[in-house]
Amino acid sequence: MAEKKKLFHYGYVICAMCLLTIVCSTLFSGGLAIALSAVRKVYSLTGTQTSMLITIRSVTAFVAVIFMTQFYGGLGLRLGMVVGMIVGAVGMFLYSIAGTSMMMYYIASALGGVTYGLCMMLPATLLIKKWFRSNIVTALAVCSAGTGFSGVLFSPIQQIIIDGYGVPAVFQFEAVIFCITAVILFMFVRNSPEECGLEPVGGYDYQDSSSSGKKSVGNAHGIYLGNKSIMLMTLTIVGLGLAASPASAHLALCFNWAGLDPMDVAKATSLSGIALIVGKLTYGAIADRFGSNNAAALYTIIVCLGYVCVVGLLVYPQNIMMILGYLGWGIGGSVCTLAYPVWAMDFSSDEDYPKTLKKFQLAFQLGSMFGSPFPGIIADATGSYCYYYVVPIVFYSLMTIVGLVLSKRLAGMRRKAAISVD
Repeated sequence: MAEKKKLFHYGYVICAMCLLTIVCSTLFSGGLAIALSAVRKVYSLTGTQTSMLITIRSVTAFVAVIFMTQFYGGLGLRLGMVVGMIVGAVGMFLYSIAGTSMMMYYIASALGGVTYGLCMMLPATLLIKKWFRSNIVTALAVCSAGTGFSGVLFSPIQQIIIDGYGVPAVFQFEAVIFCITAVILFMFVRNSPEECGLEPVGGYDYQDSSSSGKKSVGNAHGIYLGNKSIMLMTLTIVGLGLAASPASAHLALCFNWAGLDPMDVAKATSLSGIALIVGKLTYGAIADRFGSNNAAALYTIIVCLGYVCVVGLLVYPQNIMMILGYLGWGIGGSVCTLAYPVWAMDFSSDEDYPKTLKKFQLAFQLGSMFGSPFPGIIADATGSYCYYYVVPIVFYSLMTIVGLVLSKRLAGMRRKAAISVD
């Protein structure tokens, strides 16, 4: 057994595959902003029409999450992720041939939503939960850093392809990326350690005292939040989705609409990807040390400061405001993909975790679905996307308050349980 522990564990390969899946899935969220900005310009779409594509993606992502249990229960995580990538490839191909056909764009967005709903954080979180007993939050943070890697890798490439070969070419390129990813996932993903005759990273005997990283014996005695608190957190995550997903998806559109140079926007998007990677990798460490809700609060403050800079473009439309806005979103944006999976770990037992995770993901997608049309509507009404970014500042602030209150309540419950045992 001592020799086996020295070997490279296959769980790290699984972590890399989850990261790759999230890199591709992000192409249907923030990664789509640069391409949609070019589509709007070339084919003269209104802000409302462009936002409608994101709304359709959010609706089908919501529906996909509803049927997630049946989908992955029937196919398994490995084949389910492969199918999700193939659906994404078809969606990107339809974007490439859509031209001026809004119906084709709607169908492509619908397929993109299916991929986004099924392949973003859910399979990664479930696989990490199976393959890791130690450092679960850190592994999850590494996987979710795929959103940042996607921005770094694809944002400048997208703009170069658009400038050199046109809008259809960038979608064709991304369709090929999805196909290659589907093959890689089929080759390397395994549903569980048992399938390979292995133990999880850390071994079956490893006991993590708290998924949030805070050492609390109360959690060892099965102390979790009640149904009312879970419902309050679920409503909070609806607000997170309402603010986070539409705001990030429209950032590049906002900066282009403000009159900034498209290549400067692409470069800044890539910079935000680096910031997002740093934010994701540090989020896990902060959550381990101070608790998941406190980490969410800190990163929410950072992202709100970034959005203040975006609103500031109304009075000072310069690249520095875009860069500060992107950095704030890049670092603070970690809360969008890490908050609710870690909350689900904190607030539920191992047996209830998949159900709680699904509930939180549905809440996030529900918020995204209802929030998606508003940036375009506000832009058409006011002449700028910048006015919209007051909305995420408000909702992120509300989320911070609720998160801290519930964190304090849960810590108090666990302390009382520890004292009664002593």
